[in-house]
Amino acid sequence: MLGFENDVSRNMEDDVKGKCVFFTRLTDISGIPGCGYIDDGGMLCVGGAKVVHQDEVALRGKHNLENLLAAFCAVNGDVPYEIMAKVAREFKGVEHRIEPVRTLNGVQWFNDSIASSPTRTIAGLKSFPQKICIIAGGYDKKIPYEPLAQPVIDNVKLLVVMGQTGPAIEKVVREHPDFEKSGIKILRAESMEQAVQLMYENTQPGDIVSLSPASASFDFYPNFEVRGRHFKKLVNEL
Repeated sequence: MLGFENDVSRNMEDDVKGKCVFFTRLTDISGIPGCGYIDDGGMLCVGGAKVVHQDEVALRGKHNLENLLAAFCAVNGDVPYEIMAKVAREFKGVEHRIEPVRTLNGVQWFNDSIASSPTRTIAGLKSFPQKICIIAGGYDKKIPYEPLAQPVIDNVKLLVVMGQTGPAIEKVVREHPDFEKSGIKILRAESMEQAVQLMYENTQPGDIVSLSPASASFDFYPNFEVRGRHFKKLVNEL
């Protein structure tokens, strides 16, 4: 399967040894047999059939609409459309991927511990309809954090930094030209326990909190799974 954005993608069809199916959320490609796309009304379609509306999809984020389109294309002809729609409405994702933890005092908490790079954190930030509060930082893999600055400015209201990369993340955000007018608040934590407590003390009903590290876990944890489960334990103990 190929994500389809332009004619260059279509030329790749000659290089595919198996079945080639195109999908995109960016344009109507209904003229291509078996393709997956989102029509003007917001319906996820495959092979010309309207499967489910994007507002009914349980998974968060536009990237997950693309993932669903790819899945629909893969099973088209083998799985009934009603089953595709049921999965889209009910499947809320896997552990550590924008995983709902709990709602406490009107604040929603999410575990996105798998977001171990800036690009993954950026995708998570864009999955919510409002500015959110994030815990970021972790093991230093010597990757640049400048690409994270603009999405944080645009999508975050409270940033709690921790771990080896916390200072680097704080630095690129503070140095952004729109930092002052963004109103973003930055706090520092020495541990996950302190980070969760700071979030608890500095959020209010209607806020969304996410563990979105943009970094690996190896400064404090053996892997992102252990990090995410520790975060969930702390949140559930609040």
